[in-house]
Amino acid sequence: MNRFRVVLALVLRPSTIVVVFLLAALVLAGAGSAGSGGRYTGKTKEGFPVSFRVAGSYVTGFKLAGNASCVAWHSTSGEVGAFSASEKGRLKAGGKFVLDYTKHTLHVQVTGRVLGSSASGSAKFHYAKSMGGEVGTCWVKTTWKVKQTG
Repeated sequence: MNRFRVVLALVLRPSTIVVVFLLAALVLAGAGSAGSGGRYTGKTKEGFPVSFRVAGSYVTGFKLAGNASCVAWHSTSGEVGAFSASEKGRLKAGGKFVLDYTKHTLHVQVTGRVLGSSASGSAKFHYAKSMGGEVGTCWVKTTWKVKQTG
């Protein structure tokens, strides 16, 4: 019985309660640093457009344009294309998010961090494409920076 009282006394100390409240405040502040939502637009490191929306605790409608490198058995090529992520990513503590999924032959991996009215991150789009009778593989890999526009 005395052990229980000692543990209970340690748990309910005012300094312990203060530490618990401070930790809770830090967690909430990290979640709140993601911004209030809206549209974000900017550029990739190559100067192509990128945009997405923050709605509640999700990043949706991620789109970018970029240079894709394509390789098949007997040929290589490049193309400029528009790429979009159909899935949404959940904002986590500190404004971090990840979109990572595969649909058919398209693999999307977008990572980023939203901090107030700006955000930055990286994006990879990988897909299969018919290239002169062969099936080739194409990919876009870039980093991006955006600002809140609305």
